[in-house]
Amino acid sequence: MRIHSLTTRFVLTLLLSTAVPFLVFASFAGDGLRSRQEELVGVLLEGAAESVGSRLANRLEQFYRECSLFRSFAERALEGEISFEEFGDEVELSPSFHEQYQLVILANAEGEVQCHVDSLEQDVPTQAARAAFRPRSVSEHDWFQEIVDDSGEAVSGQAWLDRHLSPFLHRDTTKPSRNPADYSFGLAFPVYAGGKLGVVLALKRWVIVQSEIDAQREDLAREFPSVRAFVLDQDDRILAHSDRTDYGGRFGVAPESESPDPARDVPASWVFHFEEEDDGWLAGVHRVPNIAGSIEWRCAVAASDADLFRQSRQFQRVLLFETIIVAAILVVWALVASRAILRPVRRLALATERISAGDLDARVPAQGRHELADLGRAFNDMASEVARSRDQLRDAERQAAWAEMARQVAHEIKNPLTPMRMSAQLLLRANREKSDRLPELVDRLARTVHEQTDALARIATDFRQFAGEVDRQPQTTSVVDVLRAAERDFVATVESGVALEFDAFDGSEVVDVDRQEIQQVFRNLVQNALEAAGVNGSVRVSARVERGRVWFSVVDSGAGIEDVETKHRLFEPYFTTRSSGTGLGLAICRRIVEAHGGSIEFAGSKPGRTEFRFCLPVSGADTELVHTSH
Repeated sequence: MRIHSLTTRFVLTLLLSTAVPFLVFASFAGDGLRSRQEELVGVLLEGAAESVGSRLANRLEQFYRECSLFRSFAERALEGEISFEEFGDEVELSPSFHEQYQLVILANAEGEVQCHVDSLEQDVPTQAARAAFRPRSVSEHDWFQEIVDDSGEAVSGQAWLDRHLSPFLHRDTTKPSRNPADYSFGLAFPVYAGGKLGVVLALKRWVIVQSEIDAQREDLAREFPSVRAFVLDQDDRILAHSDRTDYGGRFGVAPESESPDPARDVPASWVFHFEEEDDGWLAGVHRVPNIAGSIEWRCAVAASDADLFRQSRQFQRVLLFETIIVAAILVVWALVASRAILRPVRRLALATERISAGDLDARVPAQGRHELADLGRAFNDMASEVARSRDQLRDAERQAAWAEMARQVAHEIKNPLTPMRMSAQLLLRANREKSDRLPELVDRLARTVHEQTDALARIATDFRQFAGEVDRQPQTTSVVDVLRAAERDFVATVESGVALEFDAFDGSEVVDVDRQEIQQVFRNLVQNALEAAGVNGSVRVSARVERGRVWFSVVDSGAGIEDVETKHRLFEPYFTTRSSGTGLGLAICRRIVEAHGGSIEFAGSKPGRTEFRFCLPVSGADTELVHTSH
């Protein structure tokens, strides 16, 4: 449909008045539902993050209680109540040691290892390999140096070991791993007993933390398949993740209120939005209570917008579908309603187009008493009147054309008849007087009659070619032969000494032309050029091939054509700047050239150079007509 048609406007009016308000309502309703759902899912994710954070805090509290038990064992060993071997036995017999711990080490104030308890010692195939990692001294490790200074005195109450690859369990601790079972976290603390200082290191399995993350993810995955849970340290480094491929990466979850200024309050939980994988994600974050003094864990639970807002999007899709249905119904109704109104208008428009194209017999049905029927009847009356006016105008134009043709013929014939009449009168007078000049006058009359009858023949030929049908007989002719034939027509002129020159053409192109008609074009153009050049002037004829067409050029050295109006009327019928001639020469040239698929033009003029040229298509070439102007 056209945008300016009445049907389109009618449809747009209905859509703007009904469908658009419905669509606006759907948009507001969808936005309201999404806003409310964002609040709900934000609370849900924040609660999930707080839940896993609380469980991890309980795990850490349990870790501290168990370390207190290890402290009591170490005090007894330092006091001598039990041996270091018995210390190891007590540790191994402590609750959940083999299920949750990887090793416990007791070292003296110099860092020498007094006891090394490995929870995997019962795994016989790995005993020899693991024995190679057992340290003799731990004095070079950062956690030991953080607790004991160079003088052998304790300077710190504990040292926290965040998630890491323990050198006591792995040969290469710099190679990252995506297996949570390879990682450890632990606590080192000093022990005083019997005047002696000792340091205990307890390493726990990282899978304990990972299991809490996986459990939280499984709880929410049934509702939100894209959900993911992870734990970050204070540097936003991913310590644990439900997707193992993200181990070791970084992810910024700091709230906007977080600042290096300790005086400012930092929220325990918050919600934030981020973009990932061409989709939006919403995450709830909870800060794990700082039990160990140096633990800075953040638990996060995130899910994609596609999962979280599935219901709101479904609601929006339903509203959009209903809007489309309503719009479609309105469009159909508008088309049906407007068709009955616009059908007569379309018929009237089609009839108008037919009349503008020249079919004045076009009419429209005009039945009924409504306004459109009255308009149809008025249109039919107008069409009938236009047809009558056209016939009258055609008759008037035909009469005017014949009158103009008769006037031109009479004028042109009168010029040759005048010298013939005068010569005849002179001959009659000499005959009556028996003059001695009678033979001379007879000879002059014969020459005059011969010359003027030739002029009359040319006039008749010009009018016949301009007004009549031509029996054209094209044949394939080389460009060289066309130029040679034109040169032969003017061989007498060339021999008389007039500066007429035909440039050589060395191409092999051929053209499909009626040779007689093309020779007439050359005769008219060259003859005009010779008359314009005068006795001392020169005329040059040449040809060239350009873009599948042959351009023929006739250049004379005459005074040129300065008048602008004359330049524009050169190819009009009956227009001439000379006192003799029909004024049809260039008009005939244009008709012949265009009938052969070419074009002719006045290429330009200035004192000493005037050029006319025309082009013909090369036989068999795929060409495009090109007009060149100067």
